[in-house]
Amino acid sequence: MLYEEIMMDNPTLAKYYLFQYLSSQEPDVIQVNAVAERFQHTYQQTYNLLTEIDFELGQLDATQAPLLIRNGRIDLRKLHVTLDEYRYALLLESLPFQFVLYLLHNEKGTIEDFCQQNFVSRSTVNRKLKKINQYLADYGMRFSYNPVDLLGDERMIRITLFYFTWLGTRGVAWPFSIPKEQVYPLSDHYIRYFSMANSFMGRQELLYFATIFELRISQNHLVAYDHKFDFLLEDTPYFDMTSLNDYKGLSAEEAKGESSFIYFLAHFAPYFTTNKDPLLQDTLANFARKPNVVWDFSKAFFDFVETSVLTPDQLAAERELLLGNLLNITLAFYIFENRFPNMHSLMLRPRPQSNSTRHLQQLVLGFFEDKLAQEAFQVYRKPAEQMCKSYRNLLSPYYFALPFNSKLNVALALEHNHLIVVTLVNLLEDLSFTEIFEYAPEEVEHYDLIISTSQQLRKEHPQIPFIIWNFNDQDTEVLELYQKLRNLYIQKNRVDRTLEF
Repeated sequence: MLYEEIMMDNPTLAKYYLFQYLSSQEPDVIQVNAVAERFQHTYQQTYNLLTEIDFELGQLDATQAPLLIRNGRIDLRKLHVTLDEYRYALLLESLPFQFVLYLLHNEKGTIEDFCQQNFVSRSTVNRKLKKINQYLADYGMRFSYNPVDLLGDERMIRITLFYFTWLGTRGVAWPFSIPKEQVYPLSDHYIRYFSMANSFMGRQELLYFATIFELRISQNHLVAYDHKFDFLLEDTPYFDMTSLNDYKGLSAEEAKGESSFIYFLAHFAPYFTTNKDPLLQDTLANFARKPNVVWDFSKAFFDFVETSVLTPDQLAAERELLLGNLLNITLAFYIFENRFPNMHSLMLRPRPQSNSTRHLQQLVLGFFEDKLAQEAFQVYRKPAEQMCKSYRNLLSPYYFALPFNSKLNVALALEHNHLIVVTLVNLLEDLSFTEIFEYAPEEVEHYDLIISTSQQLRKEHPQIPFIIWNFNDQDTEVLELYQKLRNLYIQKNRVDRTLEF
């Protein structure tokens, strides 16, 4: 589920998605009917939603002009309330979001007190929290009501609370009761360990992490030291394990556990985006310093990629970048030994896999099947499914950027009239990866795709990919055609390249 689907009920989601769409449009005047058709709503349903949105925007910003204007139109030319601002306003009326903020700020809060503050019944809370409860259960976490709290692995809890708060605001508001100035010292002390600190948004995210860190410790929710970190954190001056000894009365052992979690946060996601990141070389050196199963598995996969998936010249400039991100991803699965919440799944809806994506997935799966048969790597068996997807997602940009050489041979069997075929021919000629041919029966074995207005050739040559071209729906078909061409092109070259290995 996406973040908004977890936090919002269906009526609120309808308004959010409508405003999201309007925010993405050019500043112009559009018809309510067109928007209704886009969302498969009736005119009246769309009009009612827009009326509610107008009212909420006015409450949020008194200078915001109404979107609805005369004659069933929507005026976007003066829309200046942002999607992030509107999302946050909706979340402030959302029980799941309010429940998260309540447990963060109330050490001894109760469900009765929460209900009283929000003027709702306990049964309403149970109903509204159903989706967020399902999400938490997937990762072994759950809410308690008396006291109100989030139970489970404290490390996973803090990561989840970060996602729940950050994705609700994206920096447009400060949802916490303690001022930013109070957490600056903690954030500033550890900022040098975080690659994300190189970006504006990353520095804001660090403040959220630090605030949740402080709030949870103040409620005596502590992270115990995990000896799996020994290979990375012990016997090195790079990581100062005594840095929290004077923080909020923590004992030396408690401080060690909390500082280890901070260092883990600096390494649990594929943060590196450039070879010039000064922390990249530190990461490679720290993981390679002692024998460990994180380095061994990551390096084995890296070597597999170099020899069986990507070409050396393609990867040469980013070898260390890929290895650094592999190490970070692998560390997280090594520590949790299970699935864990990730920002990617809360922000992006899964897309149907293309043939080429499935091929890459099979390559990664083959590696995992081989390595997980070895005793040394059994720690990765339980999270293997999510781990495979993470590895595949990390490889995808490299994999699909390979310099393919074999063009796609496209045969056209269309009416011989320039006015009819000119749009299609121009499109194909503009693509650098297609070669166009007039269909000839004796050349069929050389064609990768046939495009025709007749189904007859599909019957005669069922082994060859085929597209029936509809001249009356070219706007829709052009996009579908490009996607089909691109997938066939990648598939053709991927097969050629795979045979070389």
